Amino acid sequence: MEGAGASMVSHAAELATREMESAHEEPELPSAIQDLVRRLEGQGEPMTRLPNLSGPEFLDFFPEGASTIIGWRSQVRLRVLEAIGSCNTFEILDVHDICGGNIMRLTASEWELVFRGFRSSTILQQIRLGPSLWDLEANWESLCLQLGRILNSSSVKELKVVRRRISVRCFLNLASGLQGHSDSKLQSLDLYDAWEDSSAMKHVADMINSAPLLEKLLLGDSFNENDMEDETVEILSQALIQSSSLKELELDGVKWGPALLQKALAGDDRNRSIERVRLFGPMSRTPQWSLNSILGVKIK
Repeated sequence: MEGAGASMVSHAAELATREMESAHEEPELPSAIQDLVRRLEGQGEPMTRLPNLSGPEFLDFFPEGASTIIGWRSQVRLRVLEAIGSCNTFEILDVHDICGGNIMRLTASEWELVFRGFRSSTILQQIRLGPSLWDLEANWESLCLQLGRILNSSSVKELKVVRRRISVRCFLNLASGLQGHSDSKLQSLDLYDAWEDSSAMKHVADMINSAPLLEKLLLGDSFNENDMEDETVEILSQALIQSSSLKELELDGVKWGPALLQKALAGDDRNRSIERVRLFGPMSRTPQWSLNSILGVKIK
C-alpha cells in the first residue's frame, strides 16, 4: 500500500512538472509570420518591397502602439524586423507599406533596424513617402534623416514624396544624404504636395546640385497656395541652370512656376539640357506658342 501511494504521488508530481513546463513553452508562430520570415531569409519567392505589417494577421505583433509589446511577442517582432533589415532583394522602399500610414507603429530604433540593409543595397530602385496618419513631426524628421543616409550610399534612382507634406527640416535631412556624394544614382525626383513651406525648395536645390544623373524633376502643389520668396526662386533656378543632366521638368499648380521658368530657361545663361517641360494646373492655360517662343523648349 505504501508503495502504491508513493507511486501515485510520484505520478502526480510528474504531471504537475509537465504542466509547468508546457505553460512556459512558446506558442507556435502563426503561419503568416513563418511564411514572411522564410521569404525574407531567401526561401521561396523573393520580396521586392516591404511587407505590410499593419494587416490583421500581424496585429498581435505589430499593433498601433509599439510600447504594448512584451515577452515572447517582442522577440518575434524583433526577429521579423531583423529579417527585413537583412533582406537584400527589395527594389522599392515605401514607408507606407510597412506601417500602414502610421510611422509610430515602429520605434525610432526599429526603423533604423529595418533600414539597415538598404544603406548598402545595390538592388533598391525607389524610395517613396506617401499619405500617412497624424503623427509627430519629430518622428518624420528622424525618419528622413535615415532615408537621407540611404540616398547617400545605395543604388536608389527615384525619390517620390507624394501627398505627404513634410517640414523644411525633413528636406534638409534628405538633402544631407546627397550632399557631397558625387556618385549618387538618383535620376528622378518627384515632389507633389510634399512641402509645408516653399523655403524647403532651397534644400531641393541642394539635392539637384548633388545628383549628377538627375534627368526628371516634378514639383507640384495641388492647392496652388505656396508663394515663394525671390531669393528661393533664384536659388532653385540656379540649381536648374547648373544641372547638365536634367531632361524633363514638370510643374503642377505652383504659383512661382512662371518666375522659375523665366529665370532657369530664358536668357544667355539658361539651362540647355532640358528637352521637355510639362505644365499642369493654372500654368497649363498659358499659350504654348508664347512659352515655346520665350523658352525655346518643347512644352506639353
